[in-house]
Amino acid sequence: MPEEPIRLFTTDPSERASWEGLRDLAEVLPLGWSLAGGTLVRLHTTERNAASTRSTTDIDLILDIRAHPRTKHNVGHALSGCGFRIAQPPNPAGHDHRWERPVAGERDIKAQIDVLAPSGLRPSTYEKKFPGIGRLLATRGAQFGIDRSELVTVTVDDELTLTVNRPDAIGALYEKCSALLNHSDTKKRRHYEDINQLCAVLDFEDRQALGDLRQKELKRLSWGIEQTIIALGTQTDERTQRVERLIRRRN
Repeated sequence: MPEEPIRLFTTDPSERASWEGLRDLAEVLPLGWSLAGGTLVRLHTTERNAASTRSTTDIDLILDIRAHPRTKHNVGHALSGCGFRIAQPPNPAGHDHRWERPVAGERDIKAQIDVLAPSGLRPSTYEKKFPGIGRLLATRGAQFGIDRSELVTVTVDDELTLTVNRPDAIGALYEKCSALLNHSDTKKRRHYEDINQLCAVLDFEDRQALGDLRQKELKRLSWGIEQTIIALGTQTDERTQRVERLIRRRN
């Protein structure tokens, strides 16, 4: 775990509320999940003193089902105990992955935590319904990120502190490149922006770590970054283009 806490300052009251909700969840369920999504990207850019171009008010968590199989049975109860409720209307496919918690006296402010699962588990696991969360909602590339996760301490708005498990920068980049393959996710722009930001903050150690990846993992990264360059065009950071060339040489 890094010695110094990561100091993050929220930009929206709902973002602050979501971090408060995650703090409460982490107190009762400290293990069995890993941070993901836009919040993960924001954490990496903040840690490396880079400005974030996209704010997000919700927090995505991926359940570490292989290492902590009971988490899929316990997370719904833990969220309920922290005051969260399933977002309405319920998901028609039975994926009750979105949980919300209102802020007292604030009509338009709420905490939101989305609970996801890695793809690649036994098919029967996705067919079952688990307490509170219903059927698991799988996302591509999540296990890679989980396997590269580490505990970090985060201080939010210099007022609340919590410990979270989060993928390193390469794990976060792989998750984002893989998210482009999720067919149900039609809003790709945020993934392109996140990939661009992550590539821009990779340091020397991160680039060296690319040499330890398997060919199929490098291909996934190369593909995702290429798609980002095509989508963003002239808005692509020059460092993203350099990372793409580096991966292509290794691939």
